[in-house]
Amino acid sequence: GAVILVIGTMSKLNIFSTLALVVFCFAIGESLAVLFTSFIYSRSINEVLTIVSAPTESGRSLVMCYSMSSSLLRFMIVPGLYLFIVNKNSLDFLWNKSKMKMLSLGLSILLAVSILPFISLVAELNSSILLPSWASEAETYFKANERQRQQITDVLFTFTSPSDFIIVILIGAIIPGIVEELFFRGVIQTQLQARLISHHNAIFFSAFIFSVLHFQFYGLLPRMIMGLILGYMFYWSKNIWYPVLVHIVNNTIGVIGIYFLGTTILEPYNKSLLTLLFVVISFVLSVFIILHLKRIFYFRRR
Repeated sequence: GAVILVIGTMSKLNIFSTLALVVFCFAIGESLAVLFTSFIYSRSINEVLTIVSAPTESGRSLVMCYSMSSSLLRFMIVPGLYLFIVNKNSLDFLWNKSKMKMLSLGLSILLAVSILPFISLVAELNSSILLPSWASEAETYFKANERQRQQITDVLFTFTSPSDFIIVILIGAIIPGIVEELFFRGVIQTQLQARLISHHNAIFFSAFIFSVLHFQFYGLLPRMIMGLILGYMFYWSKNIWYPVLVHIVNNTIGVIGIYFLGTTILEPYNKSLLTLLFVVISFVLSVFIILHLKRIFYFRRR
């Protein structure tokens, strides 16, 4: 009993130390992003914060600058520099020697596409969650935050020229796909795997942190599921670039959908029989691909 208590206490301390790293990277990264944007646009810090929290079309370029610098600083530059100084070995995941194979690449891309209907339905179910009356203030906050996020999305995902499409792909798909996987899977999951007994716990907690730190309650479940899938892909393959690829493809499909269909693509899911059939096919096909990828990755490690 005493041994179990000690192990449980150590696990909690390890999780808290990892959370402290997350908070440190977010606090420093956000602060530097605001300062950088303030310097580039010759605006006061208060002006930058105001425009970012309630963006309009006139402030779109400033929001883009802040969004890109915030992602790079929070998820790559700050944690990268910190770990390089404190423990270089924790960045070894960047130089994995196992080569990416065409079959695995193809299946990874197919997974990013096939899972979308299922994830969309989960997102719709998540958005329909009603909190109890005693949590009404929290629900009001969550909904206000969703409206603010939607406002930011509407401003950022405004396409007036072909160059806008390329810029949005870069800011909304490629950069987040790379830096978020390097941080949440490469850094956080690796840190937790080294500190916790079970790799399942490490994958779960890193996926949970990944989902929570998007600060969108009504997107918590779909991001949690994607975080778990990406986490297991990284654990099985020992190669961070597989989850990076899936993340980028998943984001890119979303951007392309908004480009052609507008933000109507984000509206409530159509629950017709045909739609539900697509969801079932999506789920079964995705599970099949995931299990096949697991076998491929495990076979190569032998």
